[in-house]
Amino acid sequence: MSRENLMPELHPLDIATSLILTGDDTYRGQTTKTYANVIGPYGGITAACLMQAVLIDRRLAGTPVSLTVNLLAAVADGEFDITVKLARSGKYIQHWSVELVQNGRICSNASVITALREAGFDHQSVDAPAIGPHTDFDRSTGVFPLPWLNAYDIRFVEGAPAFASALCTSKLSTRSVQYVSDNPPRPLDYLSLTAIADSFLLRIFNVRAKSTPMGSVSITTHFTGAPEDIAAQGIEPVLGVVDGIRFHGNFHDQNMQIWGRGGKLLATGSQLVWFKN
Repeated sequence: MSRENLMPELHPLDIATSLILTGDDTYRGQTTKTYANVIGPYGGITAACLMQAVLIDRRLAGTPVSLTVNLLAAVADGEFDITVKLARSGKYIQHWSVELVQNGRICSNASVITALREAGFDHQSVDAPAIGPHTDFDRSTGVFPLPWLNAYDIRFVEGAPAFASALCTSKLSTRSVQYVSDNPPRPLDYLSLTAIADSFLLRIFNVRAKSTPMGSVSITTHFTGAPEDIAAQGIEPVLGVVDGIRFHGNFHDQNMQIWGRGGKLLATGSQLVWFKN
């Protein structure tokens, strides 16, 4: 029986990231259909599972500051194991090493930094985009080709790919601006923010008129928002801005910002994406 049937009262994100302790610093997880990609789960939910293993660790002190996930191989449908190692724990900062293994093969690994944050100096040098509320924009209700996209309420402000909106006028634009929230709604926390950070379509979708094999190779997310900023977001959608600069030799970059209430920058990040010529 699937986890969705076993835990129907939980939010789909919490079901997909549910981990069971099976040994010393080792957890057992299982994929779900809600966040399915072409093969296995999409990268954002894999990143969230790796983050979850740190968030529930008894040795955790502080909150996430940064996460880098390397996607080595696709995770097949079914169970997987996650092992957590606390590489170093200092007075303020902890460094974690996390691995996801399935059938004896490492599918992904991650470096997580957590820290005890102190209230004090606060400066933000960039303003949030001046855009109307999410209710000014229609939800993208077209037929999405990937199941995991339906786990989000996505409202494109600009830069929608052709399959998501008839308003897309330039396939050469690499920039997209969109509102994103969990579907069904769920209060924002570090777990959901980790997944949402990878909810942006790969930029190759915007600049090529044809479908091609592609996939994220490495995902880095920096959690720039204070814990209270993330908690204050509630179920309100975040505003995401994503762009790419260089497409060459089977790879392209991808950079994103996630904005919250009051124009607070909640997260920034980058990806390395592989695509087939």
